[in-house]
Amino acid sequence: MQPADIYAFFESYSKAARESDIDAMVLHYAEPYTGFALGNSFHFANRAAAKASAAPHVARLKEYGLSEVHVIDVQFNMISDTSAMCYSIWEVRPKKGEHWHMKLVYGLREHPEGLLAELAIADHEALNMMKRYPGFFPPQ
Repeated sequence: MQPADIYAFFESYSKAARESDIDAMVLHYAEPYTGFALGNSFHFANRAAAKASAAPHVARLKEYGLSEVHVIDVQFNMISDTSAMCYSIWEVRPKKGEHWHMKLVYGLREHPEGLLAELAIADHEALNMMKRYPGFFPPQ
């Protein structure tokens, strides 16, 4: 795994997110994939399950005018020749209001089909969403 591969992963993932292309987004996820946010974990055995979970979230982002996102910085620590922990900063450019940043952590690993995310930690994203858009997350 080379730094250029990591940067290419994030550029591709950022593009898929901006285009609200759920199929392209989940192609960045390994099978299985695990997400973490604020003490909750979300485990997806395969991309179909990830897509089913991501679709309503992406729809809400579009509804709130929050689909314009860009990776503006990526730092990483190599864990092995085939894996890295990546610390990314994303800029959210809402249709209304000021731009803001969120920090996410991804665990990437080389797979036969390419560099894929096996995990993500989205505490900072969730906290920002709850602060800026109190009705974004439906009651559970």
